Amino acid sequence: MKYIFAFVFAFATMCNSAVHAFTAVKLSDESANAIDPTALTEEESNPVFSYGLLMSGVMQGHNAFFEHEGTRHALGNGALSLTARPFTSTEINVSPMWMYGGMTLNGFGMAGNSNALFSSSSVTPFLGTAYIKQQVTFDASAGEEQANAVITAGKIVLPAVFEANSYASDPTQQFLNMSNLSFGAWETAQETRGTTYGASVKFAKASWNLTIAAGMMPSSAGGLTFDTDVNHANSIATQFCSNIHGTLRMRFLGFVNHANQLNFKQATAVLKSSNGSDEVDLGPARSYSVKYGFGIEAEDKLGEDVGAFIRASWNDGTSESFTFTQINSSVGGGLDFNNSFFGTETSHGGVAFTYNMISNEHRSFLAAGGSGFMLGYGSLNYKSEFIGEAYYRINVIDKVSMTLDYQFIGNAGYNKSQSLHFFTTRFTLSL
Repeated sequence: MKYIFAFVFAFATMCNSAVHAFTAVKLSDESANAIDPTALTEEESNPVFSYGLLMSGVMQGHNAFFEHEGTRHALGNGALSLTARPFTSTEINVSPMWMYGGMTLNGFGMAGNSNALFSSSSVTPFLGTAYIKQQVTFDASAGEEQANAVITAGKIVLPAVFEANSYASDPTQQFLNMSNLSFGAWETAQETRGTTYGASVKFAKASWNLTIAAGMMPSSAGGLTFDTDVNHANSIATQFCSNIHGTLRMRFLGFVNHANQLNFKQATAVLKSSNGSDEVDLGPARSYSVKYGFGIEAEDKLGEDVGAFIRASWNDGTSESFTFTQINSSVGGGLDFNNSFFGTETSHGGVAFTYNMISNEHRSFLAAGGSGFMLGYGSLNYKSEFIGEAYYRINVIDKVSMTLDYQFIGNAGYNKSQSLHFFTTRFTLSL
């Protein structure tokens, strides 16, 4: 695994490549939903400097099941994207970011978090991403059969180098619940703000593309710092996307992670032998180990006004959830309604659902009093978590949209009869 990681990193660096920005996943623009979001268009490939600004404000309220938690929280964040294209097919981007506000329930107690725009509060601007991206064209005379390679490297959001779902991938414009935006069981390489240091290579033709990417893993579950021992802590992910028939398009994902993580069976044994002690040393149950998984999704147009998607994902669930959220398997889908469906030129909407589940080993760990970076009560009355979500977005003025969003989370955190209703207003400015 370490040789694959080193090869991808070295190959990308040699080709003067780079990385996509934080905005493509957590603060993405419409290009993130294109068939090949990393390809440079003819207009983009001109030697020019450009900038973009994306800001979102979220007000979210819920019927709290934790009496000590507040029921209303506000969040604001933004990203300034600075781009230079010194050569025809080379792009260099730096994106400073800022984030301020509180997270509903502090982001704890739900596998499918209700606000994917939040990662951590930082009033002081910080470097979100910094990347260089290089496109290589093979046989330019081939027309529609032309093949391209896009190489990226630097500080990136790993999912951003992969092709995105057209209807459910952008929390600034589409759904807000993180389970409705990505493969729930994919523990993508990232620290708590969603970024990693890594590289990717994408090979693309008109109807298909193949991407392989490598990134660093955090030093602790849900942590902010990286494990610099990349020989033992790393992530490799690959995605294949292809048109199947007409407008039907499918995506297949596989990943293998190495990290210094808890083994659930060993950790559960330690907890059970502690006789309820408040201070339990789980160090003996932690070691560098492997987690692997896969995902599959399909999307299709059901007409001029409606699109549909389904997705499913799974990981082996034998070790602690290390990034993204605490999900070992997930299945869901939804519908997208464009402006013509509503009879206006400025509105958009969607509905989606997701079922989240955890492995038997994960359940036993939580029931024994274990906890992760998002879940842990000291007891567990298990049932699959269900998430239903609907949103309606309208353009208020040019470049500014307002979204009304409703979410129902049943059996929140896999605890039976623990349900939540979320009501959200979101404003987004995109320049």
